[in-house]
Formats: sequence, structure tokens, C-alpha cells
Amino acid sequence: MDKKLLDKAKKAKQKASTWYLVCELAPTWVGEDEGSLKRPFIILVSDLDKDLIRYISIAEKPPTADELINGVLQAIVSPGKGIGLGFGLGLGGKFRPTTIQTNDGAVLEKIRPLSELGIQSEQVVKPALIVDMLRSLEQHLSGREYRPGLMSIPKVTQPMLHELYTVAAEFFDLEPFDIISDSEPIAIQFPPGTPPKYAVVMGYGGEEYGLAIYNSADELALVYSGVGPEGVKDESIFWLAALYDYPHYLPFEDLDAIAAHEWPIVAEDAYPFFTRLRPASGDFELLTEAEIRLLAAALRTIPQFVEDNVDEEDYPIMGIEDVVYELPPMYGDQAIALNWAVIEGMENRYDPALLDLDEMDDETASEMAAMGMAAIDDFIEGWDFDEEDEEAYGEAMGLGAFLLTYLQMAEIKNQGQDEDYFEFVADICWEIGGMVLDYAERPLDIQIFTGPPLFVEEYAEEVAEDDEDVANYRHIWEQLGQMVQFINEMASDDDSD
Repeated sequence: MDKKLLDKAKKAKQKASTWYLVCELAPTWVGEDEGSLKRPFIILVSDLDKDLIRYISIAEKPPTADELINGVLQAIVSPGKGIGLGFGLGLGGKFRPTTIQTNDGAVLEKIRPLSELGIQSEQVVKPALIVDMLRSLEQHLSGREYRPGLMSIPKVTQPMLHELYTVAAEFFDLEPFDIISDSEPIAIQFPPGTPPKYAVVMGYGGEEYGLAIYNSADELALVYSGVGPEGVKDESIFWLAALYDYPHYLPFEDLDAIAAHEWPIVAEDAYPFFTRLRPASGDFELLTEAEIRLLAAALRTIPQFVEDNVDEEDYPIMGIEDVVYELPPMYGDQAIALNWAVIEGMENRYDPALLDLDEMDDETASEMAAMGMAAIDDFIEGWDFDEEDEEAYGEAMGLGAFLLTYLQMAEIKNQGQDEDYFEFVADICWEIGGMVLDYAERPLDIQIFTGPPLFVEEYAEEVAEDDEDVANYRHIWEQLGQMVQFINEMASDDDSD
């Protein structure tokens, strides 16, 4: 405690007045990058009778008892000093209050010595006046509009949010995004028998993780038609989302609730942000109580559904009956039904469309055979290999010939597409070839494509601009694997003859 401040405070007259002391994490972030952002602590002393802030300060660490008491003493002897926040003038002069309130029991104990000045201290619920003041302060400090937390939603309870954060943590831990991509939507009926909504698991590309739920097949097909979220102009369209990222994307009220109730968080970059996204405006909107239940039910059941209903190569097992999961009582004794969705338009999500390899005829084979050495040389230009090394050159030529075969089949299968379409596909094939040459073990063999996509992390770090690029890389790798399998089958048939 600062003795000089204490002596000055003792000389100040005392008025019948109630002040309020806030000591908590501030509604702002400090730091240089996402991984290092921190919330400082704020000390705020407000005169409840006059609706004025008398003292405010920011500290990197939790304030000590002396720092809290010195803050109150400053509010007595130098009201408004250093505020500079535009919260009003006329701070009422120098005087001691009769009562100081706070909502924190630990803070209350720290300021007990103020009784020496005839000031009583008591613990009370944070008044609406202080809540509004902190919301205004949030906008001032962070430069963004105040965003309410999930607890502000009508009918939403603490147990309901405990369930939501628990299943969100389990969802991230179980990693369904390692098995399926966002091209494999899941139909949700909650409860069973109601019109389906459509869930998409995000994270297969290794960047943005989460779950999105669309209201209809048409809306999902629109977003996946090539228009993308930024191209949706209909303001009535929205979808629900649980997005995992660093905590600074969340409303401060949600962060405070997570800390207060110890809701589970998997990692520092896996805080779930639950929202309704309206792409036409770019707004993140507060969910309803029913939407929270839907998101929680989906997060709870999708990982098990995915694990049980994909084959050994992680492809969805189509044609199954709806899988029904019973839910805990907090869901209102409801159940949820899941199934793989087949949505017109989404088969073209990844270019090119799946090739009908079984229908390859003699004309196709003749077209493929027409490729010359010059075309292959042109295609492999820019790959990193020693052209003077005959073995390395041979590997590159063999890989280039295989990829050009795939491209020629794609062009025959998808006649009518514009030139940009095939340039897009060719660019990805060229990058795949470069990755194989850079990172695959020698000797090279096209059987490498029959396994899961390789070198995805390297492609994401070195080449890809977004998750869609990574997803296209994965998908075309899988199509190359199908072509290798078809070649293997033809060879097997020849051997049997």
C-alpha cells in the first residue's frame, strides 16, 4: 500500500456513496500474433451513484492486494487520472466513499484493509450498470462491436453449454476429419422423421477444423457449386458452425464462462466458436437454444457414425439404413438419425468428375497411345530432378506419362469443359508429380497412388493457397489410385487369359 496515497486519502472528506471495484481479465487482447495473444487484467473503480469511472488501469499479471488498494486510493485522491477513455467529465471531486462493492470474493478479501479509512466492503452480483460499462469498454479497447456470449441466449442453461463444450472437445479428439472430407455430407434428422439437414465435417485439408450444418440440400449444393460462401447473395441463407481456432475469435463472455465453469478445451488453437454464419452479409450471429441442441447432438454422434460406416479405404458405405442414436435426457429424450447424403451437384465438388474407368474403350486407348515424348518433356519441365541422370530422367518421364494419361482420359470423359478447367486439373497433376519426385522413396512406382494421399502436409505448406487446394490434391490423388487399380485389373485379366 502506498503510504503517501493513504495519507492523502485519509485527509479527503467522506461522503455517503457506493463505488464498485472490478478486477478481472480485460475485454481485449495484446500481443503480436495469434499464438501469443494474451488478455491483460483490468482494475476499474466506478462511482455507482454518479455513473462515472474514477480509476482504470491495465496490468499484464493478476493485481496484488497492494495494487488493488492503491487503485482505490487513486480513485479517491486523483479521480480520472490517466483514463483518457471518454467516459465523461465531472468526476465528483476528491472524497472517500462509504462502501465499495465487488463480485469477486478473492478481491473482497484483498481490499479489507480499506476499513482503516472507514470504507466498508461487500460482495454483490455485478450491477447492470457495470455490465453495460464493461461492454462499452470492450468496444473501445478491442475496436469491435460487443458480442454477447452463449449464456445470454434465452432458455440456454449452464448444463446445456457444459454438454456442448464437452462433445465439441470429444469431436476434435476423435478426429473424424482425418477420415472423411467436406465432399461427403451427412444427412441429419433431429429428431428422426423430420426434414433432414446436412452436416459437413471440415479439416481434411489440415487447416480449418470444424462442423457446418446446412438447412437444405439446395443450400449446400449452392455453396459447393463453385460459387463458394462469398458468392451467396441470398440473405435468407445461413448455416450453423462449430469452428476450432485460437480463443481471440470467441466473444469475451464465452471465454470467461469457459474459465469459470472449467469447460474442456483440447488445445490452445482448438477453442470452439459456435455461431450462425450468414454469408451474404458476413455476419456471425448468436444461435438459438434449438440450434445449440442440434449442434451438440451432431458433434456427439458424427464421430461414431463415421467410424462405423466407412470402408477400409475410408470411403462412405452408401445405401445403409438411417443410424439412430439415443441422446441423454438434456436433449429432451430425443434421438438423432444420421446417414450419408447424396446431393445433386456435389459430385462435381472436386474437378474432374470421377472417371468411368470401366468404360474405357479402344478409342480412348488409342488417344492415350498418341502421346509423344515431346508432350511428356513439356509436362515435366520444372520438376526438380537431374536431367543428366538417366535413371532420374526415366523416373520423371514415366511419372509424367502416367499423369498425362490421366489428364487425357479426363479430357475425353469431360468434353465440353472450357480450357481453364483442364489447366486447373493439369496444374494439380503437375504439383502431385513434383511432390512425388521430391519426397517419395526410390525406385518410383505408380502403385504409390493406391494408398492414402501422401505428402499432403508438404503440399499444404509449400503450394496450397487454401483448404480447397488441399482437398483437390487429395481427391485427384485418389482418382489416380483408381486408375492404377484399373490398370492392375486389366493386367490381371491378361495374365489369366
